[in-house]
Amino acid sequence: MDIFGIGELLSCTGLNLSPEIVHRLHHHHHLHNQQQQQQQQQQYCDRQPKPQLSYIGLIAMAILSSRDKKMVLSEVYQWIIDNYPYFRSRGPGWRNSIRHNLSLNDCFVKAGRSANGKGHYWAIHPANLDDFKKGDFRRRRAQRKVRRHMGLSVNEDECSDDSPLTSPVPVSKPFTIESILRPEFPQPQMILPLPPLLPSPLPYHFYTNCFYG
Repeated sequence: MDIFGIGELLSCTGLNLSPEIVHRLHHHHHLHNQQQQQQQQQQYCDRQPKPQLSYIGLIAMAILSSRDKKMVLSEVYQWIIDNYPYFRSRGPGWRNSIRHNLSLNDCFVKAGRSANGKGHYWAIHPANLDDFKKGDFRRRRAQRKVRRHMGLSVNEDECSDDSPLTSPVPVSKPFTIESILRPEFPQPQMILPLPPLLPSPLPYHFYTNCFYG
């Protein structure tokens, strides 16, 4: 931002300019300062780290922060922007992701029409409220709790992000090329039968006696 404004600059130079030119200079000066502020804000947002929370976590924290534990979509957007400057300079992609996560995940439910009649409120499913308050935003765990709450069957053996990683099978011997070429157990040798012997050719004088006898 400039140290002197346009008025101070003109008074220092002693220039006698028309009001129209002075107005244009003021307008140009205002635009220049506004652009500088936008650039500084952009640089600040670019330096902010991306939140480690999932979109489900961001939505849940936004809803839990409200007094009535419900929000319309625009309020969720605004809460995320206010609390995470990283999203201020991003495109519309993250907003689409927020909207899709609200619609596609059973842990969020509609909670009536908004006060102005435009859109509706979103709330957290009662089955997930305690976990979300503790900061546990695991998607598949939330889905299983909703299914149990609705009396639906849940496959506990299903692989999910809640179960620990499967331990690798221990290897008794080091992996080498020789271990591939040489089997661990001796294989029985297969003896192939020899092909039948061809009959020996008859002596030359035999053919001579047959045809020229």
